[in-house]
Amino acid sequence: MILNLEDKLLENFTEYAEYVNNERAIAYYYDGLKPVMRRALYTMYNMKLKPEGQTKKCATVVGKILEFHPHGDVGVYNAVVRSAQDFSLLLPIIEGMGNFGSIDMPPAAMRYTEAKISPIGWALVEGLEDKIVPMAPNYDGTTEEPVFLPAPFPYLLLNGTSGIGVGMAASIPSHNLTDVINATTYLILNENATIEQIVAQLKGPDFNSACEIVNKEDFISIYEKGHGSFKMRAKFTITGSQIKATNLPYHVSGGKILEQLTEAQSRGEATFIKEVID
Repeated sequence: MILNLEDKLLENFTEYAEYVNNERAIAYYYDGLKPVMRRALYTMYNMKLKPEGQTKKCATVVGKILEFHPHGDVGVYNAVVRSAQDFSLLLPIIEGMGNFGSIDMPPAAMRYTEAKISPIGWALVEGLEDKIVPMAPNYDGTTEEPVFLPAPFPYLLLNGTSGIGVGMAASIPSHNLTDVINATTYLILNENATIEQIVAQLKGPDFNSACEIVNKEDFISIYEKGHGSFKMRAKFTITGSQIKATNLPYHVSGGKILEQLTEAQSRGEATFIKEVID
C-alpha cells in the first residue's frame, strides 16, 4: 500500500484542527458556549446545584466535570472560576462562594471555594428536562451529554467569547441582555431587517467595567463585516488639579496602572504627577 505523504498530512491536520476548534477553542453558535463550560453547566445541572439551592465544593464539581471533559482539572477549574467572576463576564453563569480572585489576584484553590449555577446559567439548562436537544456519548461512552444546551436567547452575544483555534479565531464582545432580547425579537418580527436596524436595537457592546466606547461611528461597519475594533477609554472627571478615573476599560488593572505611573515618576518622565491614589 502506497500513501501520498501530502494527502495524509492534510487529512491528519484537518482532523486535528477540527478537534481543537470544536472541542477546545471556539464557542458553539447554538448556545454560545465552549465545550468545557457546556459540560460544567450540564454537570452542575445533574448535581441539582440550582440558584436557590446550596453551593458545592468546587473540587467535587470539577471532579464530576472530568467525566465529560478529560483535559485536566486545572483548566476546568479556571473555566468555572472565570464564569463566576463579575469582572470577567457581564452576567456570570456560575455563582461562587469564597475567594474567586480579582483582576490582580488569582482565586483560591478549588478545595476552598464553592459554586452553584446562577439564574442566567440556569436559563441555559432548564430546558434540558424537556429533552429537546440532541445527546451524544461522552468521551469513553459510559454516559451521554448534550451536543448543545437549550439556550432561550443568543447567549453568544450576551457574554461574548474569545478563543484562538487552528486556522480560525473568535473575539465577540459582551452585550446588554435587554438589548440582545430586543434585537432578537425585532429580527424575528422583521426577518429582512438591515444591519442598521438591528444595531439600532443592539446599540453596541456593553462591558462590565462600564467604560466608554469612543468609535461608535464604526459600529455599522464592524457588525456588517464581522471584524473590527471597539476602542475603549476610561471614564474620568477633572476637578482642579485632580484627574479621577471612575471606570477603567475592560480587564485593565488599576494596580498595573498605578505601578506604571510610579515607574514613570521614578524615571523622571511624569514629574507633573504629585500623587497617585488607588
